[in-house]
Order: sequence, then C-alpha cells, then structure tokens
Amino acid sequence: MSTIKKIHPRRILVIQTAFLGDLVLTLPLFHAIKRLWPQARVAALVEDGASGLLRGQGIVDKVITYSKRDNNSISKDMKRIVKDIRSLKCDLALIPHRSFRSGLIAYSAGIPLRVGFSKTPGMIFYTHRIYRNPKQHEFARNLELLKFASADIACKPVSLVIPNSVKRKTESYISTQIPAFKKFVVIAPGSVWATKRWPRQYWIDLLKMFSEDGIRTLIIGGSGDYTLAQDISKEAGDMVFSFAGKLSILESSEVINRAGMLISGDTAPVHLANTVQTPVLSIFGPTVPGYGFAPFNKDDMVIGMDMECRPCAIHGSRDCPLGHHKCMKDLQAKEVYEAALKILNSPIES
Repeated sequence: MSTIKKIHPRRILVIQTAFLGDLVLTLPLFHAIKRLWPQARVAALVEDGASGLLRGQGIVDKVITYSKRDNNSISKDMKRIVKDIRSLKCDLALIPHRSFRSGLIAYSAGIPLRVGFSKTPGMIFYTHRIYRNPKQHEFARNLELLKFASADIACKPVSLVIPNSVKRKTESYISTQIPAFKKFVVIAPGSVWATKRWPRQYWIDLLKMFSEDGIRTLIIGGSGDYTLAQDISKEAGDMVFSFAGKLSILESSEVINRAGMLISGDTAPVHLANTVQTPVLSIFGPTVPGYGFAPFNKDDMVIGMDMECRPCAIHGSRDCPLGHHKCMKDLQAKEVYEAALKILNSPIES
C-alpha cells in the first residue's frame, strides 16, 4: 500500500455523520491528525445535532453540518455539501463513517486521496481501504485509518476540553438545584434506539433508591428525551432534577464531569463520561461490549443479562426481534443500584 507521509496533506476532511457517540469516539483521530500534520487545515463533516461537540477543542478549522435525517432535503443538501467541500480543495479525506453516502461525498467533491474501511458500503469510492478490526475499541479502530500514512499513531483516548464559559454556565445550572450537595449522580435514560432504553419505571425505582440514601440525581439528554426525563423526575421525587433538552453537548459533558458517576444505556453519554473521566455504569441490552463501544476507564462497569438472543443488533433497533425485550425487562432496579454502589463505594455525603 502506498504512503502519503512524504507529501504532507495541506487540507484534510474527516467525514463522521453518524450519531453523537460516534463523533465522540472520533476525537482521538482528530487529535492524531493534528500531531501527524500540525500545519494542515482540518475540516469536519458531521451531523448537525452533534456539531457542538467540536466547539473549543482546537482540532478542527471548519465544520460543515449535514442533516441526514430530513429525507426531503437529502438531495438538495448533498449538492450544497459537495460544493462546499470542493471549495476547500482538500487533498485527503479520512472516512470513519462507513456509509455509501459518506464515500460518495468524498468522491464527488474531487478529493484525490480517500481513506476508509474495507468491506463497507462506501469502499468503492476509497483509494485506500483499511481493515476494521472487530476486536478493537471503536476509537482505536478509527485511528487505524492513519496507519497507511504512519506506523507511529498513539492509540489512546483523549480528554474533552470544556471552555471556561461553559463551566461557569453549568455551575450556575447545578447550584440552583443542588446547592448543598458536593456530589450527585447523573443518569441518561434516553436512546435513539428503543431497544436500548431500560424501562421507564425501572429508572423511577432506581432513583427512589438513591433518594432514600440521600443521593440526588440529575437527568440529562437531548430534546427527544425531554418528555421521558420529565416523567421520570416527577415520579421519582424531589431529589431528582431533569436537565434533558435544556443543555448543550458541552454543558451536559460538564454536568457529567462534576458528577460522582453516570448511569446510562449503551449510548453517547457513556463516551462523554469517558472523555471527562467520570465513572460509568452502562446498561447493555440488545448490544454487547464486544462490539467495541463499551466504557473503558478503570472504575467503569457494564451490566446486562446473559441471554442466548444477545446480541441481536449492533446499534439496537426499534423493536425486539422476538417481541419480549427481556434483555432490558429482566434487569431489575435493585441489581443496577447495587452495581452503582460498588462504583460509588459509599453513599454520597451532603
């Protein structure tokens, strides 16, 4: 395979238009690009709902957003995006997103070097195809895209930069709800995929257990999680507060940063917690850690049911294929609570 290390690309495009969690796990790739080619200008094509993650990170010079969920505007948006990218005159595209569309965009924009994973829908558009090792964590797999250019790529996660303005604003939010408490637990009950969601009543039962021990809880999530989070907070009692749908990505990250731990399904907040080194208890249902998306810091834990039908989907799905959803329904609140206490070591003190 040829190498580009000697030609020093001047303008690089990274295409990652998957969900927020996938973009979080692409951050090590952006940092590695900056180390390998510090003089290059780096652009990112990302899903518009995830773009706020890149604010203040110092790793991207230009962000192009793409609302791929609006099917009525895909063709029009594609033309705009290709035009915008072509105007950048990039000489290298790195494509961790494995879709046909991502490869087509890089090809249509006339980028001469296009690097992505082999055995993926978009591979027909790539000039360099990289093996995607199923045994690696996703952030490490993304870094493999640089191996064709250099063998010296540090395989390590990165810390998220939280701007001071975000820290101050978040401190103001938190102090209005838990002024007398040094620590608290954050939960993220939502997910784009219905089968990744632990039942609503189980969250309520769990948070009542925390409240009985004097542990306050903050709920985070996107605008789509607002109703679920409000319902949980109302029924779980006055020790629970919902910020779902009210915070930016970086503000949510700072809330996690200040927490004693995060409890979440297999979804984006887990990866945000890893970037701020907050311990995680992650509930896995239809998916499994072996797919490469599990939390990885030393105090993190994964909890799930051992079932023959697991895993049933790499990303989850809208409905359980067998119609019972036992991978989530059989995991009781008391089991999650006891696992959480192992991370916390002792009840949080006021």
